[in-house]
Formats: sequence, structure tokens, C-alpha cells
Amino acid sequence: MQNIDLIKYLAGDRINTEDVSAVAIATERYDETGWWYLWYDFPETASRYLDDLTEYQLAFIDAFADPAVCPFTQISVGVGSASSLLYSPDFIRREVITREKKKVELWKKHGYYVLAFLGVDSVNPCEPLASMEVK
Repeated sequence: MQNIDLIKYLAGDRINTEDVSAVAIATERYDETGWWYLWYDFPETASRYLDDLTEYQLAFIDAFADPAVCPFTQISVGVGSASSLLYSPDFIRREVITREKKKVELWKKHGYYVLAFLGVDSVNPCEPLASMEVK
């Protein structure tokens, strides 16, 4: 929790109730190729990095959660499309879901309603372009 002062300084009075996964942050920062090289060459380091990102997100939730401002939050994790997964099922279970559960539990502890889903269950605006029928 030593990053609380930095978080307060950067965020000010803004409340952000939208949440993204640690994996999404990692792939954005290092691009997909860089992230996967890190993951396959140094899996323990990559996993610790995901842990640190998750701890930062948990600290942010603790510092700024205020259901009086907005009682809902959304956690969405893009893990694939309607036709295939982006990550292996083992990776999703071990590295994604375990971390996202921590955030869901903390949001709920603060009195929030949590809309959480993995990307394979949602309608992506690009799916019709891939000749997918959305009903």
C-alpha cells in the first residue's frame, strides 16, 4: 500500500469505476510480442509483474471506492473471440481469473455491484466484420 500517495496525487478527485485486467495492461505496455517473450522466457518474473499490477489496482480500489458516487463497476477481460481463445485455458484460470476474483471481492467489500465478464461472453463490435452473426 505504499503507492497510495502516488495514486492520490495522480488521480486527484476523479473516481474511475472501470477496471481492466493486469494482463491487458501488460500487453498494452509491452505489446503482445514483447509480453509473450517475457512470459515464455521469464515466467516467474512475468507472473510477479502481474501480481504487482494487481496489487496496484487493489490499492487504487481501496483508496477511491465510493459507491455513493456510482454503485457499479465493470471488469472486462478480453480473452478471445467467439471462435477462439487468445490465451490457453490454463493461463486464463491460473493468471487471469485468480487476479480478477481478488478485484471483484474488493469492489463488493466496498459495496459495489460488479459487472464482470470474460471477453468470450460479450459482443465485440468487430465480430460482425468477421462474418459473425450477433443475435
